Amino acid sequence: MYIDKDSWLNTAKVVAKKFIESNYFQEVSLFDSFWQTFSFKVNEVLKADASGKLTLDSTGQTIADISFARDSAIDSVSPIVLPTVAAIMQQIQKKNFSKSKLEELISSTAAHFGAEPSLTACLIRSLPFLCNEVMSYEPDASETTVSITSEPQYRIWTNGKSKIVDSIDNCEKNKDKYLFWIDLDKRPKASKASPSPQAIELLKYLVTNIGFRNPVEEVLRDVFNDTIGDSPEHDKNKIDQQLTQLNNCSEKQFRKHLFRKWFEGGLGLDDSFKDRYFLFTRLRQ
Repeated sequence: MYIDKDSWLNTAKVVAKKFIESNYFQEVSLFDSFWQTFSFKVNEVLKADASGKLTLDSTGQTIADISFARDSAIDSVSPIVLPTVAAIMQQIQKKNFSKSKLEELISSTAAHFGAEPSLTACLIRSLPFLCNEVMSYEPDASETTVSITSEPQYRIWTNGKSKIVDSIDNCEKNKDKYLFWIDLDKRPKASKASPSPQAIELLKYLVTNIGFRNPVEEVLRDVFNDTIGDSPEHDKNKIDQQLTQLNNCSEKQFRKHLFRKWFEGGLGLDDSFKDRYFLFTRLRQ
């Protein structure tokens, strides 16, 4: 069985870029440069093969050969994410994986390309959403079906899930039912009607992990690019300021969905919040 070169590269690019946009926004501006290098190396390998295609059986070794992450001195996750996502996408086209098996595959593949534990955890948390959308693609399905191969328009976060869809028209008709309807591409300034970019990043982090408590140390690291300091009150206030913004922008409805005593037990949103938000970004115009 073969994977068409263009389909393989396009799928890997879309999934990897959306992962970076969702979890490492500071690297978005660098992504295209990393992608250029990665795709060039892939094409070098493809030119050496008379068929012009990659077999599933040789993909693992091919990815290992072209990886430029292991000895990279660049302090960035993109060089690791690209070969990891590419290898994962090829594996899930070969066969179906249960949730636990998929997480094991992501963990072992990320480790193979030198991912740090924090990046591996982030990949395990985020990639299954995208991978499962690819595996469940049905050409004749409704607009809520996600398909990377059909060049989807939007990635959305709602109902405790992240999906890639062709249209959000039906949801937009009922957007008044949501506490938050946020176009992530606009990145608005903070106001009574709109939270700040950092508050939005915190919201996206919480809905991605909805139903779970996240240790304050992880929230500071993943959302604020910071660490626990000598003043617990200062750390608490830094997060609490963004929670207050979100609460003010939702007519004081946001905080009631937070787990209590979050600074001691971990910050998170209860499942009751699943149908109260709709976040989206465009994959193509």
